[in-house]
Amino acid sequence: MTEDTQTARAGHTYILDIESGAETARLIDQDRMITGGMGGVLAEQKDLSNIAAVLDLACGPGGWTQEVALNYPQMEVTGIDISNTMITYAQSMAKVRGLNNVHFQIMNVLKPLDFPAASFDLVNIRFIASFMNPIAWGPLLAECRRILRPGGILRLTENDWISYVNAPSMYTLGELSLKAMTRSKRSYGTGTWNGVLIPFLLQYCREAGLVHIQKQAHVIDYSFGTIAHSLFYQDWLVVTQLMRPFLVSTGVATAAELEALCEQCFTEMREEHFCGFFPYYTIWGYTPE
Repeated sequence: MTEDTQTARAGHTYILDIESGAETARLIDQDRMITGGMGGVLAEQKDLSNIAAVLDLACGPGGWTQEVALNYPQMEVTGIDISNTMITYAQSMAKVRGLNNVHFQIMNVLKPLDFPAASFDLVNIRFIASFMNPIAWGPLLAECRRILRPGGILRLTENDWISYVNAPSMYTLGELSLKAMTRSKRSYGTGTWNGVLIPFLLQYCREAGLVHIQKQAHVIDYSFGTIAHSLFYQDWLVVTQLMRPFLVSTGVATAAELEALCEQCFTEMREEHFCGFFPYYTIWGYTPE
C-alpha cells in the first residue's frame, strides 16, 4: 500500500471491503444500471455550456466519470476515491479507452479536499450514504461549495435505503442493515426500514448555502422477467456476502442467521411472481453567483 493510499484510508468508514475485486465488479454493473435509470450521465442538466471542469467524489471504478469524459470531450473530468484498487482500475480503463480528459486520484472525501478554491463547475456525488454519518455531511458539502466556482452545480444521487418488494426476506435484511447502521451511528432515521435520508440531504444543501435547489425521482423496476432483474439479483448476491461481517460485528444477527436469510432472499427473487421497485433521487443546487 502506497503512502498516499495509507494517508487517504486513515479512519475510513466503509462497511464493505473496498479493495475487493467482487466489490469493484459489482459497482461497475451497478453504475451502468443506475445511470441508465436516470436517462444518462447528466440527463437532468439542460444547459451544460458553462461546465468545463467536473469532479466525481467517491468515484469507485470510475464508470460515471469516464462516461462523462467520453460524451463530453470538451470537459476535464476528475474522479477521486479512497480505494487504491478502484483508482488503479479506473486509470487503466481510461488509458485503454484513450480518454485524455479524465484523471483519477486517491483521496478521502471525509477529509479536506486537496483542490484549490473555485476549481470546478460541477461536483457529482452518488451513493455515499453507507460510509457517511449525519455529522459528516455538513463539512463535506462545505468543502464542495469551496471548490465550486460561483454558479457551480453540486449534484447528489441517493436513495432512502428503501426498496418496494414482495419478498419478506429482503425487508428483514433491510431492517437488519438499518439497525446496524443505527448502532454504528450512520443512520438518519430510527433504525427501521425507511432510512429517510433524502429530506436530510435537502436540508444539508440549504445549510451549505446552495440556491435554486431541485430534485428528480427515478425508479428501476427489477421484477422477475425485467432486464434489471438479473442485474439486481447479482448485485444482491455480492452485497449481502460483503455486508455480513459488518452485520455480525454490530450484533444484529449471527453468521448462521444471515446465511439462512440470504438463501431465502435469493429463492424469493427467483420466483416468477417476484416484484421489486428501487426508487432513488437526484438533488442538485447552485453556488451563489
